[in-house]
Amino acid sequence: MKSGRIWLLISLLVMFLPGAMPVQATVNGVWLDDYGPLGEGDDYFTNVWGNPRDMDESYDLYILNSSCNPTSRAMWTDTAYENGVWRGKTSSTGEWRYLYVINPGWDSTLDVGEDGQLRKVDTSYYTQLSFRMRVESGAGSGRYDFILWSDGQIGTAQRGRQQFIVQADGQWHIYTFDLSKQSEWTTGDVSSLWIQLNNLNPGYWVEVDWIRLSPKQSYTVNWSGGSGTVDIYLGSSFADADSYSHLIVYEGATKVNIGADQGTFDVPASLPGGDYYFRVRDASGEHTTTEPLGIKSAPIAEILAPSYISGKDFATSVVGNPWDMDSTADVDTSWTDGDPAQTGLTYSVSDGVLDITNRDDGKGDCDRSWPHRPLALNLGGHSIDSDKYKYLTYRYKVDQAPDQGAGGVMRIRWVKTSIWAAGRTDDISLYNSGWNTYKLDLSKVNLEAETADWRNLAYNVFQVMVNESHRAWTMHLDWVKLTAENTASGSYTVRWSLKNTTGTPRTTIYWATAQDTSSVIMPGYEVPTNTTPVTTTLPYTNNLFLPIVLRNYNPAASGVESEFEYTVPTDGLTPGNYYYIAIELDDGYNDTWWFSELPVKIE
Repeated sequence: MKSGRIWLLISLLVMFLPGAMPVQATVNGVWLDDYGPLGEGDDYFTNVWGNPRDMDESYDLYILNSSCNPTSRAMWTDTAYENGVWRGKTSSTGEWRYLYVINPGWDSTLDVGEDGQLRKVDTSYYTQLSFRMRVESGAGSGRYDFILWSDGQIGTAQRGRQQFIVQADGQWHIYTFDLSKQSEWTTGDVSSLWIQLNNLNPGYWVEVDWIRLSPKQSYTVNWSGGSGTVDIYLGSSFADADSYSHLIVYEGATKVNIGADQGTFDVPASLPGGDYYFRVRDASGEHTTTEPLGIKSAPIAEILAPSYISGKDFATSVVGNPWDMDSTADVDTSWTDGDPAQTGLTYSVSDGVLDITNRDDGKGDCDRSWPHRPLALNLGGHSIDSDKYKYLTYRYKVDQAPDQGAGGVMRIRWVKTSIWAAGRTDDISLYNSGWNTYKLDLSKVNLEAETADWRNLAYNVFQVMVNESHRAWTMHLDWVKLTAENTASGSYTVRWSLKNTTGTPRTTIYWATAQDTSSVIMPGYEVPTNTTPVTTTLPYTNNLFLPIVLRNYNPAASGVESEFEYTVPTDGLTPGNYYYIAIELDDGYNDTWWFSELPVKIE
């Protein structure tokens, strides 16, 4: 991270109007020695997951609900994402008022999605937490709320905490914490991080704009004159007061007071890309830089090939009919639970989506005799070679807010009927009611009850078990792909998309033996800057593929600018071995690395 040094040189003039009392002194000259732009710097959510917590989608925060097994109901109502801001109203109903920034995962469920168990936080490196939040006036209690973390799943006791008092004044604030000063933070990796606001009064709005977890970063602001203490604000517009955020710095549980006579202050905050005016307020008024500091967003590469969907697809290549849910013929009725008089399923197709409903079976939410509702896919009389086809990807949503402990899960199941060998995955959590695309390596998943391993057999029944709730649900299945390994002989065509860029950064492609920079094989292959973007060939429309869990494709919302492809040779690679693709992006301000989620087998 390049440090920005901002100099505020303030001269105060006393102004008199004819026939009036003198008004408050104003700033005569304010300027910056260095306006940037500067690199955004490292952020755990951006650089590890490829998904900055910018509140533009339904899993930037996790509002997990469970009425039992364990009981953990979130004390929020009316939660929504609107214009890049999460908002929710505090409630008195439930056990906890938490906002999970890192999904903790659940016991006995597969670690899929942006589950902290998959990519834990290196707490020796990521030590600074910053976020922008606004709380409605009247919500404050004057008591401490908390930042909490653990190295376990939901229900695991906290390992440590950071105290802070919420500023409930209806204004935006940037809160920033140095977590390295908490010994419980630095004692090992963290897989769960959440903001707990239990002490706020019920019935008030809370809004969150962005959250960043980074190494220590700071921007030095300087000023002349002033007395007492000063407040520092950061805003995106010189004149628009509503764009400014009041900086709140915590040292342990204590809010830092900034002395005006210091004349300088290192602002210890990690900021997302954008332009920032710095405003200093002292007893004489507000003093604002005339030019903003520019911060360049770090470019993101999303590698589309190799990926879970880029290998040969079973339904397309063997059945001759992709599971794109364009008709009910994609469902095998003989192996689908379709008795609507009981707990079974009814389904129909509309606009390329399979709409599925089930009935309430009359049992209580926490009855542990969970119903299993298998929806079988049409194999066209073929069997699946499980040694060849093993990567499962499907796009799915539910209309309900899933109750995790009361059956808010699904599973995948397979059967070889001739010897009645059956396998069933462990729970797959349904975290929200939006579209999510799940990806599984069936050869590696944990199994439950039926334990026929996916490998070494040819299965002739393949089922999606749509939920385990005793209540009536409505669900939607967009498409399913079951693909083979990515392979290459002589060369491989890499496909990727770019995000968070205002142009095309210098792009270099490497082979790697593992998903880390120390395993990169030199030299790389630099992509010409005049490479023409390609037309998307995603399997079905309206989908953007991201690491682990994918989200709805919307260029305006997601910031996707272009998709590219470039063919790299396999010279020097060992046949029979597996290699990952690494892409380095350098925009002159940020240098970021991105690795394919799956390797390529060299033939």
